Amino acid sequence: MQLEHRTWTLTTRAGVVEIEPGDTAAADAGIRTDPSTLNALLLDPGGLDAALSTGAAETEGDLDALRRLLAAASHGS
Repeated sequence: MQLEHRTWTLTTRAGVVEIEPGDTAAADAGIRTDPSTLNALLLDPGGLDAALSTGAAETEGDLDALRRLLAAASHGS
């Protein structure tokens, strides 16, 4: 995930979302956005399509994997 100019790696293990600074070459999906949009998506993962259509977020890779990650993160908050 790229948040403004910093890169983070998000993973899920046993239902827990882990966030670490840095990049991984083995990412299933990626998202590039700003902190405000990310917070909104964590509260309401269903807003991803709207964020993509307005250009507030850009994705790459497996969009379904990204949707699952956002949903898992939202349930943990």
